[in-house]
This record gives sequence, C-alpha cells and structure tokens, in this order.
Amino acid sequence: MKTIRILFKKAEGLNGISSYTALAEIVTLHFDRLKFNYCHSEIWFPLINKAGRCFFGDKYAFEGQCFSARPDGVCFKPAYEVLQGFGWDYWEIEITDKQYETIYQFAQKENGDKYDYDGLFSFVLFIIVSQDPSKWYCTEWVGTACDIISIVDVAKYRKKDYIKITPRDLAAAFYKKYGSPKAIEVKQ
Repeated sequence: MKTIRILFKKAEGLNGISSYTALAEIVTLHFDRLKFNYCHSEIWFPLINKAGRCFFGDKYAFEGQCFSARPDGVCFKPAYEVLQGFGWDYWEIEITDKQYETIYQFAQKENGDKYDYDGLFSFVLFIIVSQDPSKWYCTEWVGTACDIISIVDVAKYRKKDYIKITPRDLAAAFYKKYGSPKAIEVKQ
C-alpha cells in the first residue's frame, strides 16, 4: 500500500478563481460547496524509503514531490517549494501499489504539457470554450488522475470529452467520500 495526499490551496478572501466559483455555486444552488474556499489543487507524492514506507516530512521539512497544472506548465515540483508560504488542506488517501504506479505514470506522461487557460476561462464564461488534450488546469488534471484510479468519481463533471471541475467541486467530492480535510502545519 502507498499513500498520496490531495492538496487544496486555501484562497485568502475571494480571489479571482474563488470569486467565480463561488458565484457558480450560488447560481447552481450548491451552497454546501461554499465552505471550500480553495483556488488550486495538487497531488503530493511522498518520499518512499527503502522499506517502501511513504514519508511526507513534517512542518519543518516537506518531502516528496507535488504535481499539478500551474501557469508555468504541468510538472513536478519539490513539495517544500509548493507548500511554503500558503495555507493548504489535504486528504490523505491510501491506495494500492498498482493505483500508485498508474497515477504516477499518468503524471509522468502529462509532465511538460501546457496550462489550459481556455479551461480556466470556461469558469468565467460558464461555457466550455475549447478542449486541447495536451493542456490542463489544476483540478482538471487532479480530478482526472483521481478518477483514473477510482478514488473519486468525476463523471458528473464531464461535458463531452472535457472535465469542467472547480477546486470547490473536487473538494466537495472528497469531503463526501472521505470526510473533513486536514490542515498542513507549517513552522512558525
């Protein structure tokens, strides 16, 4: 068995992403999702020691790699670089070795893809602008990766071959299946 963490970056107040997603939740009458004021998501792959144990580090030194779509591209970054300076919540999910290998290989396959600005703007315009299979925005990639290994179902967010899912939507799906998230403790 292996463990991964699904990360959600806390939005400070209402920024651009969280403002638009809050409006969408109000328009669609999904008030329960308003409690998740997140603006970004990542998958945190732990450091795995020789004995096969997963290690994420502690509040003084974050270990492992995070993977997501960011404006500078779709890629791995050291966890300590991604997590510093921001508030984060996470769900820690135990998965099989096969699921871990599948999701990690999917990340490696998509590594280097471009950021999906059209997908991001689809939240503002409330329509699907276009879909380029070689571009991703954060929750589109994280939601797809988690769906591939069956730890969360994003089928209701599929519109044709496109997944239109916000950080609030994805967090609500994890909350429904796994309960409340944990906050990452950082050094003071």
